[in-house]
Amino acid sequence: MKKVCALLVAAAVLSGCTLAPGLRSDRSLSSWFDWAAPQGTTKSEVVVELIDITPDFVAGIAKQSVVLDLPAEWLQGFSPEYVVGPRDVLSIGLWGRTELNLSMPGLAITEAAGVIVDDAGYLYYPYAGRFKAAGLTIPQLRDSLILRLSEYFKDPQISLRVADFRSRRIYVDGEVRQPGLLPVRDVPMTLAEALNRTGGFLPTGDQTRISVLRAGQKQQFNLPAMLASGISPDRIHLRADDVVRIPSLEETKIAVLGEVNRPLTMPLRNGRLSLGDALGESLGISALTGNARQIYVVRSPDPRRAQVFHLDARKVSALVLANAFPLQPKDVVYVDAPGIVRFNRVLSLILPSAQSARTALELTDYYQSR
Repeated sequence: MKKVCALLVAAAVLSGCTLAPGLRSDRSLSSWFDWAAPQGTTKSEVVVELIDITPDFVAGIAKQSVVLDLPAEWLQGFSPEYVVGPRDVLSIGLWGRTELNLSMPGLAITEAAGVIVDDAGYLYYPYAGRFKAAGLTIPQLRDSLILRLSEYFKDPQISLRVADFRSRRIYVDGEVRQPGLLPVRDVPMTLAEALNRTGGFLPTGDQTRISVLRAGQKQQFNLPAMLASGISPDRIHLRADDVVRIPSLEETKIAVLGEVNRPLTMPLRNGRLSLGDALGESLGISALTGNARQIYVVRSPDPRRAQVFHLDARKVSALVLANAFPLQPKDVVYVDAPGIVRFNRVLSLILPSAQSARTALELTDYYQSR
C-alpha cells in the first residue's frame, strides 16, 4: 500500500510539472495559446508567430517608425470659401435704402440681426423675393441678389455677410476641456483651431491617436510625430460634419506580468514606451524567481492570431534591444520562471496532499497493529 501511494505521489508531481503554467523557452508556444484560446474559437484557429528580438529585427522597426505617411487630401494648402446653408443668418444691407437694412415685419428674424435661410435653403428679401441661397458662396449670393434688385434699383450696392453660422458644424469628443459642437465659419477650421476652441487636451488625453471621422472613413493623426516631422496641425483642414475624437490614455495601456518585482499596467507616454521602460517601471526581473532568458511580449491583433516576441536578456547587450523595442497598446509583457521554480510551486501544492496520505497510512498501521 505504501509503495502504491509513493508511486501515485511521484506520478502527480511529474504530471504537475508538465502542466505547470508559464511560457516555455522552446518554440512550442502554440500549445500554450491553444490552452488559452478565448471562448467561441477552437484551439486550431489560434495562430501563434514566435519572433526573436534581434538587432536586425529592431533596426527594421526603427526604419518603419521614421516614415509619417499622411494622405495628400488632408494636407491641402488652400482655404475653401464658405458655402451658405440652411439656418444660416445673413446680414444684408442696401446702400441708400436704410429701411431695407433693418429687420422688417414678415422676415424670419433671429436674435442675431439679419435674415435666416429656411430649412429648405431659401432666402426671402424685399423686392428680390424668395430664392435659393443654400449652396452658394457669399460672392455668388451677392451677385444673385444684385441681379434681382437691379430690376427695381439702379446699380444697387449691397453689403452681405454671415451674421450667425449655423448650417455647418464639427463635433469634438473625448479628452478635451470643452467637448461639443463647433460652428464652421467663413475662415476654414483646422485641426489646431478645433483643439484650441475646445480648451486643449486634458492630462488624460492621448495626443498620438487623434482620429477624424469623415463620411464613414477614419483618419488617425499623431500630433507629436507631426510636429517632429515639421507638419503643422494648421495644415489639416476640417470639413462640416467631421467628428474629431481624442481618446484616453487608459485605452493605450500595456501590462507587465509574471516574475517581476512589481506587476503593473501603465499607459504609453506620448504614444511611446519601450520594453526596457516597461521592465524598469516594474522594478526589473525578480532575482529569486525570474528567468532573464524568457522575456516575452504578447501582441494579439485579433482573437485568432497572436505574435509573441522573445528576448533573451542574459547578456547586457540585450538591454539595448529592450530599449529599442517599441511596445504597442494592449501589449502584454511576460517574464517566465525557470523550470526549478515551477517545479517547486507544483511540489508546494502536492506535498500537503502527500503528507495527508502518509498520515492516513501511519494511522492505519497503528490501528492494525493493536
